Amino acid sequence: MTGSDFALVVFAGVLNGSFAVPMKWMRSWAWENIWLAWSAIGLLILPLGLTAITVSGLVNVYLRSEPMILLAVFCSGLLWGISQVLFGLGIERIGIGLGFAIVISLAAVTGSLVPLLFYTHVENDLLWPRLAAGILFVLAGVGLCSYASTLKGKNAGEASIRNARLGLFLCVGAGIGGAMINVGMVAGARIASFAAENGAQQVNQTNAVWLPLLSAGFIATAAYCASLLTKRGGWRQFWAPRTTFYWGLALIMALCWFGSVELYGIGAASLGQAGPVLGWPVFLSSSIVTANVWGVATGEWRDSAARAKRLMCAGIGVLMTAMFIIAIAHGSFGK
Repeated sequence: MTGSDFALVVFAGVLNGSFAVPMKWMRSWAWENIWLAWSAIGLLILPLGLTAITVSGLVNVYLRSEPMILLAVFCSGLLWGISQVLFGLGIERIGIGLGFAIVISLAAVTGSLVPLLFYTHVENDLLWPRLAAGILFVLAGVGLCSYASTLKGKNAGEASIRNARLGLFLCVGAGIGGAMINVGMVAGARIASFAAENGAQQVNQTNAVWLPLLSAGFIATAAYCASLLTKRGGWRQFWAPRTTFYWGLALIMALCWFGSVELYGIGAASLGQAGPVLGWPVFLSSSIVTANVWGVATGEWRDSAARAKRLMCAGIGVLMTAMFIIAIAHGSFGK
């Protein structure tokens, strides 16, 4: 792993951790308005435009790809999109702190281990313990940050036992499904190779994978948002007075999010086989660190107890340590 490869994956996480910040200035739109607007741009329009520009003979690329590969990529994207719906439903019942801990922890573990178990062949004995240590640090850091968030909002009220159990189940599903975007990228490696044969540059080859993957995710997200907009009569908010600039904020959200996954795809690809295994936890860790920094900068922790702030700082420190452990683990790969 070169320093530039590692930095690219970290920067991708920074963008990912920043994409939701514009939501703070979109108070006149409901959640479903914001989510549908940015996802339409970030999961459909941007991937379609970028792929059409950077991958020549795109139709031929997909025609050459085995139907089972295309199906695996599409299903991975659809499950990932569903997981975003489950996450939203889950945190409504058990809160952001606990829900965040469950979802990100499971996504970090499954996103690293599934590609390693099914798509790579590793004989070096040093990788497993180092990777295990890195994942444990990721989980510990996420746990600390999430517990700090729980302490910050402990006076917000408790969910009922029934809702809490349902919320727990939903967040477990969201955490497992959240890693499917990483699994889908690995499953679509052959699509990227066909794009390369058609003349696509190395940095653009994964675009042919992102398009069906993210489009499938958009289908699931759009279906849920559309149902809420219809039920609550929220469609008219898209054209409400004094909300035109919200579309600009949605564009910023989309650019940050899609830019993050695009850069992550480039960075992971440059790491070879180890990219999906080791780049995924690093990407998630830097996303969490950035999100917490934005939380402090925008005053989310202003009135929090000192203990919650200390736990948050400790969690960020653990996550930073995890990045270095995972980078060292990469040195064991293929040796």
